[in-house]
Formats: sequence, structure tokens, C-alpha cells
Amino acid sequence: MNKINISCILILLVISSCKDKVKKEIVEEPLPRMDQVTFNNDEKNQKVDVLIDGNLFTSYVYDGKTPKPVLYPVITKSGKKITRGSL
Repeated sequence: MNKINISCILILLVISSCKDKVKKEIVEEPLPRMDQVTFNNDEKNQKVDVLIDGNLFTSYVYDGKTPKPVLYPVITKSGKKITRGSL
């Protein structure tokens, strides 16, 4: 074999060994924790509550008293209510 063929084989071996190492690292990483999202339909109050891990995040209100459906209130993870007036 000539020097060019040997160099090409060596380069291919290095690339393939690096590729396998990267695949192993990706597979071994734990999956990130996913939050549990649930929806509770409250037909009496004409709203759908959106809960994240059992905590109220917002409610989709379609009560007919407002000109269009709204998301109210919107609550942060720390419990702070976000409204137009708080911005």
C-alpha cells in the first residue's frame, strides 16, 4: 500500500472511533425531568384549568362575560400572578 492509502485508512479509523464515543455519551445521559401538565374542564364556571405538577398555571376562561376567551390568571412557578397591570 502506498502512503496515501494508509493515511486515509488511519483517518477513517480515528473518525469512526470518535463517532462511537459521541454516540455512547449521548445514550448514557439521563433524560430531563418533564413536568406533568393536566387540564380540568369546569363547565359550571365555563373555564378549563391548566395545572403543572398539580399547581394552577392558568385558566382558559370562556364565560361569555368577556368579549373573547382569556387566559386568567397566569401564575409563575414561584406563585406570582402576572397580569397586564403588573408589567
